[in-house]
Amino acid sequence: MEVNLKYRLFKLIKVIKLFNILGIKSFLCLFTPFYMRGKVIKVGRFYLRLGTSDIGILEQIFCSKEYEIALSSPKYIIDCGANIGLATCYFKEKWPEANVIAIEPEDSNFELLNLNTVNLSNVNLLKAAVWNKSSYLSFNSSDANFDAFSVKESNTCTSISAITIAEILVQVFLLLQ
Repeated sequence: MEVNLKYRLFKLIKVIKLFNILGIKSFLCLFTPFYMRGKVIKVGRFYLRLGTSDIGILEQIFCSKEYEIALSSPKYIIDCGANIGLATCYFKEKWPEANVIAIEPEDSNFELLNLNTVNLSNVNLLKAAVWNKSSYLSFNSSDANFDAFSVKESNTCTSISAITIAEILVQVFLLLQ
């Protein structure tokens, strides 16, 4: 019983933090009816989807400061699996002079990544997946969505383009030119 009470208090504190930052829309993001799941709304300066993990990611990055690291001023940041761009925005807020490459394969995530970063300078978006070799990938199931998905290698170029870390570093090198 005591563990359940601690969990409920923890969740209540999270809701209060989000309410203080985002206002009433944070409640809508947290308590969304099923039929509204995935609907895009603007909450503060970010575009988020109702009933998804987007609000939780926002809380992790901006409230709980889970990405808080001690670096002086990196010149380049590679955000692999950038999702909707919340970490990219955080990195640019913390290190405004850094060049960021944000990589995301999923269509709806990439759309919001673009919306959330459109006003940021020196942010390059790449619609691709990071893989151990250059190839193409396809979503492994028909129920793939923006919260979680799996991929498998594919032979068709209509699938997701997969690139390696080495290829990403070449792109960073090209940015230096």
